[in-house]
Amino acid sequence: MINMNRKDVLRSQIVPPTWYTVEVKGLSTKPAKSDGSTNFLYELVIAEGPYKDVPTKDFLINEKGIFGNGQAFFVACGFPKELMEKLRKGEEESVPIDEQAPVGKMIRAFIANTKWENRVSNEATDFLPLGDPIPTQAK
Repeated sequence: MINMNRKDVLRSQIVPPTWYTVEVKGLSTKPAKSDGSTNFLYELVIAEGPYKDVPTKDFLINEKGIFGNGQAFFVACGFPKELMEKLRKGEEESVPIDEQAPVGKMIRAFIANTKWENRVSNEATDFLPLGDPIPTQAK
């Protein structure tokens, strides 16, 4: 017997691409298929408005490096912007990040409609701290 729940039904609801307030609901890990390194999968759920409770595709960060929107994700979750800038300038070599720290945070995420194997899903493609202004240009 197959069991379907509310989360399954909501996951199939495609939302219009725009900025949403999301909650980082959870974190799971699994080994990468390519080399066995650790993938961190953050569960994101729209937190308010007409699409409240609609989950997005899990946001993936690999232990080998935090590139692109992974940096924006951690800054949105409270990682100090000043420290990120010191890393960028080479004033710091590396800093530890608690992978559990984002769980429970409310942040802004741009949710795009992405396609994989002919299936459309809601995917977070950019992040902002909750208090930052939302950019006016289209993503």
